[in-house]
Amino acid sequence: MNASPRHTPSHGKAAYDEIVRILQSYHKNTQLPLAGHSIRRGHLVLERDSVYTEKCPIAVMRIPEHPTYPVHRHDFHEVTVILHGVATNIVDGIPFEVGTGDVFVLQGSHEHCIENPESLEVLNICYDPGLLGIHAREFPDSPGFQALFQIEPSLRRKGFFNKHLRLNSKQLAKIEALAKEIDAEIQQAKPGYIAVARSQLVQIIALLSRWYGSADQKDLTDTRRIAKALLWIEKKSEENLNIPALSRMCGLSRRQFFRIFKACTDQTPGEYLLNLRLRNAEELLRDPTMNITQVAFASGFNDSNHFSRSFKSFFGVCPREYRRSREVSGGYRPARTKSPE
Repeated sequence: MNASPRHTPSHGKAAYDEIVRILQSYHKNTQLPLAGHSIRRGHLVLERDSVYTEKCPIAVMRIPEHPTYPVHRHDFHEVTVILHGVATNIVDGIPFEVGTGDVFVLQGSHEHCIENPESLEVLNICYDPGLLGIHAREFPDSPGFQALFQIEPSLRRKGFFNKHLRLNSKQLAKIEALAKEIDAEIQQAKPGYIAVARSQLVQIIALLSRWYGSADQKDLTDTRRIAKALLWIEKKSEENLNIPALSRMCGLSRRQFFRIFKACTDQTPGEYLLNLRLRNAEELLRDPTMNITQVAFASGFNDSNHFSRSFKSFFGVCPREYRRSREVSGGYRPARTKSPE
């Protein structure tokens, strides 16, 4: 079922105050600051430090009797699971009806809100994949990961929510139990809790990806086809694209492949590969034993100058400056990257 016409919820101070009130209610027994909000260009932005600390960039929020939630965006990823009830979920102005068992992934650049909740109970799992080092190559045999965590958010923004995952009661109980374990680890903060919480989060991501990949829904056909292509590109990111081979793999003509790939990812295959190589390079720059030229070639670039220009265009700083800033800060915090629009 396609989405309804574009909808524009309200912004401004009332929305800001409502989100602060909800977070204050949730965090009343924690030490997290609540100053992590801003209004950028008239849009409410929920900052990561209002939800979790940089030390442990994971948070689990179970919200019973979920109220109407103001339109906002944030600079972290969020897996939302509808535990009970129904509501209207609005992403980038496009409304979708959601209900018990629905799962959707929200990436920080997209505005969203909840309206018209009825007996709504929601589980939000918030995390920063960059700080946690969670990447697609951690799921090399799971096209469901590419489909659910990379392709579906783009399709939803275009107005299609028919391509989504709905959990059955057994699956819902499993995710709920794992989320409780993550929350318990974070609250107790015993030695090694971050590693344990991360492993449980990865388990949730892997299970959701597996279930998405095995879902018997005809309307997931294009999503699965392109997910196979993304998986192939992830595995062979250092090689040049072989469009004829990718098209055959997906059972599509070259023209169909380009059209569906762009519809699913908001990028051409070449743009997707370039962004993937740059993110791989970002990680390799953490290794002090590799010089810039070695990082460039290891990431699939044949020219270090082209690599430096592309890196600066994407991350806002050249590779050498990026590495120097990380050495000065003594830790890794991902740059504010450009999102493909």
